[in-house]
Amino acid sequence: MLILQDEICVVNAVFKYSVARSAVAQVFVDIGGNLKLETASGEEVYVAAYSGSLIDHFVGSSDRAAKRIRQYVKMKTATSRDSVVRRGFAISWLSDIWLVAAVICATWTAIGNVVG
Repeated sequence: MLILQDEICVVNAVFKYSVARSAVAQVFVDIGGNLKLETASGEEVYVAAYSGSLIDHFVGSSDRAAKRIRQYVKMKTATSRDSVVRRGFAISWLSDIWLVAAVICATWTAIGNVVG
């Protein structure tokens, strides 16, 4: 997740979201400890980097990130960009490598179950 001048950029495993500061209606941590951004249009953007792990339960990184984003959103400035959420495909080599490895393992296991 990146906080830029007029937007928040969330990069998950498959998709990348660019959310204009003026489009953020609410920032919250759900019951499972997952950080989410709710936009003015009602769309929720899940932030996978703060996904409510067991460690996060003790250190509270999701709550700290939510607090920092809320502070950023409060500093709203007039902007010419529209208040929309842009979504595109994320290119994250590390995530892509793990995804390919998972597909290979799943295929290998399926073949092993069929043959053996």
